[in-house]
Amino acid sequence: MEALVVDPDRTVAEGLLHNYELPRDVLSVLRERFLDDSNLCAMADGHPNAPTAAKLQASMDSLTWLAIDRFLDEVAATESERSQLDRISLSRPRTTLGEAWASIRPQAV
Repeated sequence: MEALVVDPDRTVAEGLLHNYELPRDVLSVLRERFLDDSNLCAMADGHPNAPTAAKLQASMDSLTWLAIDRFLDEVAATESERSQLDRISLSRPRTTLGEAWASIRPQAV
């Protein structure tokens, strides 16, 4: 996989980002390598294994459902909080996860 991570081809990086089991450290390397590509950075930030800080900066519509679910597990969200976030993601998809989460659990962000 190391050869793929260092490949300069954007399509190779995009293909790697579609692998939801990609380790967090590989995500970080890809994001750093393609900082000038906002689409790839958004894909990396919305990846299920992205660090929580990256997910918080991503818009709700750029996060996969698996990424959101893993975030909710990481913060030990209640069923009520999960429902609230689901409603926000449907009504305000361009809102960042951080903004949405702050409206649900203000002290956490």
